[in-house]
Amino acid sequence: MSAALWFGLAVFGGWFAWSMRRLQLYWETGQERITTLGAALRQAQGKLARETQTMERLTGDIKVARRQAETARSDERAARRQREEMTPPAPMEIVVPTEFSSSTSDLAWLAQLTPRFSEVIQPEARPIRYVLVWASGHQAALSRARQIAGERQHSVHSLQRFAEDKG
Repeated sequence: MSAALWFGLAVFGGWFAWSMRRLQLYWETGQERITTLGAALRQAQGKLARETQTMERLTGDIKVARRQAETARSDERAARRQREEMTPPAPMEIVVPTEFSSSTSDLAWLAQLTPRFSEVIQPEARPIRYVLVWASGHQAALSRARQIAGERQHSVHSLQRFAEDKG
């Protein structure tokens, strides 16, 4: 055989060996990447499994809490009904903080008070308590009525003169 053929075979052999080495490096790099991605996938699956278990546990806890809340609501309704049945409604009364005015210029004012923290939503349906206050004018009477209402956890619904002076 001629030298050119041997030289061609040697070049082809060198090129083939170089190509095979490149192929092996690409293969190893790919395998490394597959291994890394597989580990990341397993970690993500583990996190997902833990989160799923947490969500299932929380769903169970929510169901238990809802059942307990409903039981507490029904107990509260029963206790409220029992309390309403036991106590008679309060008679209408007028609270008189002082019997007589402190000065001759004071006038009698009638304040209507309603509970501030009532279960009844409509203001017109709330029970009204009447209070007689003495004051020289509307602003002073309103101030005194608000003071009395604050002491009793009520709010002032209305304020009017009790009776006209016959002067």
